[in-house]
Amino acid sequence: MDAIDKIKVKLMEKGLTGAELSRAINLSGSIYSQWNKRKSKPSPATLRKIADYLECDIIEILPDELLGDEATRVTTNSHDLSEERALLKIRPDRRAMLHATRNMTPDQVTKIAAMLDAFKEE
Repeated sequence: MDAIDKIKVKLMEKGLTGAELSRAINLSGSIYSQWNKRKSKPSPATLRKIADYLECDIIEILPDELLGDEATRVTTNSHDLSEERALLKIRPDRRAMLHATRNMTPDQVTKIAAMLDAFKEE
């Protein structure tokens, strides 16, 4: 299933529409329409905004092509989802830790990463 189909499922589960999503994250209606027609795909930054709006983990709306085996993830080049690919390679315990930092500022995440690096050196 691709990202737009997963987004539609999440919208239905929450009783929301694509128009409401578009307004909430400042998308033009034409962009959402292009996604539906498969003429374009949401960017990684937009997927993050959508996940935040839908109150779900970004992994829940990533396209299946990124959730397959390693070869599929590496050869997928529909658009740049390198950060999400990297996240999928991480062990579940580390992924949970990253999920816990999703509402932090980039500066806060950088500080936590520096602290973790210090632990690795010990």
